[in-house]
Amino acid sequence: GKTRLLSVDNTYYLAFSTTSTVSTSEKAVYITTSTNGVSWSTPVLGMDRLGVISGSTVVREASEFGFVYNTVSREFAISGLENTAAATVDVIFTTSSNAFTWSATSTIVSDTGGGFTNPNPKTPLTFSTTTGMYAMGFFTGPNFFIATSSNGVTWNSTSIAIADSAAIISNEWLADVQAVAVSGTDIYVVYDNMVSGSSRFYEILFASSTNGGNTWTTTTVTGHLNTFGTSPYAMRDATRAAINYDGKASVMYYDLTLYDSSQSGAITGTIGYAHRSNTSSA
Repeated sequence: GKTRLLSVDNTYYLAFSTTSTVSTSEKAVYITTSTNGVSWSTPVLGMDRLGVISGSTVVREASEFGFVYNTVSREFAISGLENTAAATVDVIFTTSSNAFTWSATSTIVSDTGGGFTNPNPKTPLTFSTTTGMYAMGFFTGPNFFIATSSNGVTWNSTSIAIADSAAIISNEWLADVQAVAVSGTDIYVVYDNMVSGSSRFYEILFASSTNGGNTWTTTTVTGHLNTFGTSPYAMRDATRAAINYDGKASVMYYDLTLYDSSQSGAITGTIGYAHRSNTSSA
């Protein structure tokens, strides 16, 4: 599972994903609290049935989720992908004033499962520290979406880019929105995609909008990262990104430099770091 940790009013709030109450092939998000980091409260269910489906079959658990505390509206919020009884996957959102009692979920978009069949679907969630507006990123093939809401109930979704057809490998999309940030009407996004016409290389991109998402400018953070066609899932899952409220993005990524099939597939790789417009390796 995945974890998210917040500190609010001298209390730690730890959200984590673990086995769903419905099925072992799905995930649920629980929240526990502590005032000293040693003793923790009994976990409370915040969101359930996180999973990716194909038709009516759960094909992949969705352990990724978003978890924030909106300092303007003074509420906690969770985002994720919910597998529903209607054999669809919904991008959902829920809020709580105390992290224990949660509102009914709002559905941002519904899908039959085909668009969400990607290795580790993410729903990065953020908010504006001045207006309280929420912004969430998600991918449903072939579109990269940003959804915004002033109240967490009514949402507007905008496609900021379209994934290349090479992003489909073994009937799964290899594309994700990695991070989102908001400052006033400015929105910033980091996402990754397969390089056009290649099933071996992927790239990381940075998109920004200064008018609330009406128009977008996109630049390449780093391109032609090599997977050698061996484990693109692991390569993409290794990407981690964060964006400050001023739009300055930081990205860590993994690039294979050698794949030795004669040595049982021994892999040599490089960890890369990019901060806005400069890139270095470590």
